[in-house]
Amino acid sequence: MKQRSFLLKIGVCLAALSFVLYSHIDEQNKITALKIALPQALKELKTLKEETMNLRYRIEQFESPENLLALSKKSEFGHLQYPLAKELIAMSEGPWLMEDEETLVRGRSKTSISFASIPKK
Repeated sequence: MKQRSFLLKIGVCLAALSFVLYSHIDEQNKITALKIALPQALKELKTLKEETMNLRYRIEQFESPENLLALSKKSEFGHLQYPLAKELIAMSEGPWLMEDEETLVRGRSKTSISFASIPKK
């Protein structure tokens, strides 16, 4: 009986030890899988950052005054006109105007917005 009790205790201890070792090895496998995936994720992140920079550059090139003036001279944009001074409505500093990230980054302290109204014919 004593021997059976001793073997049962040894078996329970071995089972607990096996479970702890299995859990530890499983955690190590997860960490290793993340270490393997990390370089690929960093490479994708670098590619996305480069693509973002490229797109920002292309947007700034498109929105540059020189390009906009060149586009305004094309026949497909010939119907567009500059608004007259009396058609402009300027609003500055109101509770409805919120500063966005770009405004904070560029350092402008006052928020303003301008609208051009279309004259009724």
